[in-house]
Amino acid sequence: MPFKKRPTPATAEKQLPQEATGTCTSGTENTHVTAIDALRKFLKPTLTGLTVMVVPDKHLVRDARDAIEAQYLNFGVVADIPAPAAEFMWSLHSGMPQAMDELEARAELEKRIETAIERTFHISGSRPNFKFCNDEGLETLLPIIKDAENGWVTLAQSCDSLSPEHLIAGMCEIRATAQKAEAYVLLVIVCPSKEQVPSIRDFCDEYLEVAACEPDPGAHLAFSIEALRLADMHGLGYGKVICNVTLTDDGYVRTFEPFVAKSLRDRFIWKLRAAGKSLAEIGELVDRHKSSVKRCLDGMRPVRRQAMSDESIAQHAEALEIDDAGKGSPDHPDESEALA
Repeated sequence: MPFKKRPTPATAEKQLPQEATGTCTSGTENTHVTAIDALRKFLKPTLTGLTVMVVPDKHLVRDARDAIEAQYLNFGVVADIPAPAAEFMWSLHSGMPQAMDELEARAELEKRIETAIERTFHISGSRPNFKFCNDEGLETLLPIIKDAENGWVTLAQSCDSLSPEHLIAGMCEIRATAQKAEAYVLLVIVCPSKEQVPSIRDFCDEYLEVAACEPDPGAHLAFSIEALRLADMHGLGYGKVICNVTLTDDGYVRTFEPFVAKSLRDRFIWKLRAAGKSLAEIGELVDRHKSSVKRCLDGMRPVRRQAMSDESIAQHAEALEIDDAGKGSPDHPDESEALA
């Protein structure tokens, strides 16, 4: 299939970065802008060049890539970094031509805003593990990037199928080509251990990391997305988010919230504290002594006040299978050991 740029809707040029359809942030509705929230205006969109997203778990690759592509298509944000004003997306995959059926079927489950950019899928090679970053793959890939001015080219590559030297060398060529063409490239690297290729971050313009998380009640799966350029802002609730994915009759619904913890129980503790619950009240709800609750909170980012409904509390307790919380648990020592 030839690579052709699709016309961009006229209104897309004026589209401001925002959360894509099907996303939300935690907290109650409030028109007051706090000093911390005002920091968003300083977060610049992704630049042309190479964006790398490292995914350690193979089972997360499809969903994490779909989530990121959907955000870029809808001018959303990825770990609080605004999407650029690109004009189209070419999503490259490997395998037999029949792989196109699944790609197009999944695309029908995505929610799109009216001004979303056009995405087209392309199959390269006949093997499911086509090596885009070796010599043969680069011969196919680099001409595509050269023609992708102000557009996205997305692809995935397993680091197990290439030596670190070949992977880094390929990334350098991809990055240089994308910068010269003023194109955006998203390279999803499937790497079970970051130590396998420890210097990946040094050879790209934007670096993201994905990790598996326990899903919220009702969600099918969840994962965190971390933007390393905002690493120093994680304590403020920026630069790292958790994405909960739910498949409904109407398609995918993804909820993005500032990252708190991988564990559902730990997130529940944080949210209860943010809702104003005391350590003792939280302990009763999560079947832990308040000293354990305090240690858990001490290991997470500072709490920012937000509401939590009784229904949400009940759903979390049910998901964690907590019955008669706070009573008869070995984690509940005598009151003499409790915190003051």
